[in-house]
Amino acid sequence: MSSQYSVNMDVILRCLVLVLTTLVAFTAGSATTATTSTSQDMDTERVAGNVGTGHCRSCTPCEVCQPRQLEVAKPKECKKSYLLIDKTSSWYEAMAGCKMRGQRLATINNIEEWNQVKREITSKTSVYWPHTYWTAGMGINSASFVWASTWEPFNFTSWRDGEPGILGNINCVAIHWIWPNQHKYDWITRTCNSTTYFICEKCLNQ
Repeated sequence: MSSQYSVNMDVILRCLVLVLTTLVAFTAGSATTATTSTSQDMDTERVAGNVGTGHCRSCTPCEVCQPRQLEVAKPKECKKSYLLIDKTSSWYEAMAGCKMRGQRLATINNIEEWNQVKREITSKTSVYWPHTYWTAGMGINSASFVWASTWEPFNFTSWRDGEPGILGNINCVAIHWIWPNQHKYDWITRTCNSTTYFICEKCLNQ
């Protein structure tokens, strides 16, 4: 009886130790899980707190894009040379004649160019036989004149007194000497089909 009682007590103790060991292991695992969960929650709260507080880098407003400034190239100033053609031609033939030579019928846009044209004419024209020269100037009913080589309106003139005259629906502009001084010139209008000499020009720097 005593021996059987001892055996039963030994079994009971072993079972109790196993239960306690299992309980301790279970308690430790729960504590670890709780600790991990608490740590994760704290990390989450820390991140959320950082977002919610001033720990984030402050946002800067988007800058308004400025339109790109395009530099408009200025046209080069034309340095002209002139070619006097001693061949009588209509104004239309003169336009074609200059183009055939790789040039254009002369335009006069300011006093400097006008003086240069006059110097060119007087240096190459006999005082005993002055000539008239077509320019690129043309007008319709004398209302307005343009340089047909460039289609720019006149911004400089040197008309003879009484000019421009109305000679037809289309009038063309020529340089003519002033009587009795053969080395003085001004502008006159003529019918475009009449014939005279002409003067071409080209830009040296283009």
